[in-house]
Amino acid sequence: MAIPITKPTVGSDDNTWGGILNTALDQLATAASDTDPRLGPGVLTVAAWEASKGTGYSVAHRGSGDLIPENTAESFDYAYRNGARIAEVSVCQTADGVLIVQHDVTFDRTTKLTGNVVDSPSTVLGYARVNNAIIAKSQGPAWDGTLIATGYPPLKIPLFEDILKKYGGKMILLCEAKYDAAYPAMVAMIAQYNLQNSVMIKAFWTSSRIAQAKAAGYKVYSYFGSDSDNTPTNLATVVAAGVDYLAIAGYTATNTVIAQSQVTQAVAASPGMKIWAYPIHRRVDRDFFYVNGAEGIIASNFGYLTRNVAITRKDSWQGFALAPGELTQDPLNNSWALTWVGDPGGGAVVQEKQNSNPLAGSKRFFCVGQCSPLAAAASTYTIDVDFQWITVPTDTTQNITLAFGHSDDTYYEHQGGHGTGYHAIVRPNRNVQLFTHVDGTTTGTQIGTTGVLMTSNAVAATWYHMKVTVTPTTVTFTVNDGADHVVVATDNTRRGGYFHLGVTAGEAAWRNLVIT
Repeated sequence: MAIPITKPTVGSDDNTWGGILNTALDQLATAASDTDPRLGPGVLTVAAWEASKGTGYSVAHRGSGDLIPENTAESFDYAYRNGARIAEVSVCQTADGVLIVQHDVTFDRTTKLTGNVVDSPSTVLGYARVNNAIIAKSQGPAWDGTLIATGYPPLKIPLFEDILKKYGGKMILLCEAKYDAAYPAMVAMIAQYNLQNSVMIKAFWTSSRIAQAKAAGYKVYSYFGSDSDNTPTNLATVVAAGVDYLAIAGYTATNTVIAQSQVTQAVAASPGMKIWAYPIHRRVDRDFFYVNGAEGIIASNFGYLTRNVAITRKDSWQGFALAPGELTQDPLNNSWALTWVGDPGGGAVVQEKQNSNPLAGSKRFFCVGQCSPLAAAASTYTIDVDFQWITVPTDTTQNITLAFGHSDDTYYEHQGGHGTGYHAIVRPNRNVQLFTHVDGTTTGTQIGTTGVLMTSNAVAATWYHMKVTVTPTTVTFTVNDGADHVVVATDNTRRGGYFHLGVTAGEAAWRNLVIT
């Protein structure tokens, strides 16, 4: 049964739909201005950045590509306002020679246009919008063009010139001509704005542009396209080419973090070549690369990874957009994407649906990173959230899960063997249970009161409520279906501050998440 969408009247009051949308995504669509006190009179140069960068820093990945459609002014603005001092900029060129900021050489993935950028006149920029459902699906309907009337801006493809004018000398810009023939025009425009000292040239590791950029006096940032490129032979090639910064793919084709040996061999290739990893989404992965010698990361979830975004005490689902740190199994794979709908009871609903994809029947979990780590993880806190089965699985031993007490944001799913913590579950057959789990082990250990049952079997599209209360010595799990059903356990072994929501089968929805 579908959950109906109800939209209040748009207006400026914070209680209206428009007001909610305008306040829920703190800073997401706010443009940087020349009154920003960080701008100052100085110009940030590559030399100045290198002298102060240290280690363990983040590079903005196409702005903040996990959260806001990549390579838009809004995405760069968000990264900048959350502390970015260095950012990637992808450059393409239209048929009549206009340089635009666009990653792909075709419009298909990122806009509602189709076809090659180089075959299209610049006049298309007047109506082109970066709101393709493909790219926006994983980020929420705020960015797919359907909510423009409620206050969200229609995102445009920015001109390269406009990004240079706005951020040249304020952030180090890593400029790459994705359409190779655009390279001469790209470097000419950089020179036009006297930004040669504030730009690095980005180029694929086999590109002939590396030598040209080095000859012109630029620092060069290069990258491997996949983990299979990271070999001693290829590392020797980029070292010989004089590459200054090399980004290695942080994940394998199956979305697992690369082996430690791949990081250390890249770091050892040359003391003069600094290693970055890309594209990084989770804090636990960021820390893995830092510990193993990578100097920086390419951060797709910028404010979350740099901890510049404040930890929240409630959901922001009413914003109809992914929150910083709200992490599905694979943030770049729309098959795992959350969905958002309005709720007639107030607020909004985030759903875990099968999305009509080959993953149908799969477990679906996400880390609630925007609320993590919980400040009171070692003392007393509660997590309250409403839940429902949109579709109830035929196997009534399946469950809806709140997993908590984790020490980091490693992806968790029920019986997946990931992380150490607790999982509180509700089964459609009425069972209310509490377990502990240990990293590397797929089975949990039941703790606390046993034999706790809901009043009746779960009913589709019916809202229930769950609450976890943690004290220094106890864990209590309460489910309400009109009456409270309570599991109490005396246990103090797991007090990490990250938590996850999910469903093992069927489809689930969540609303009204509050931490106290």
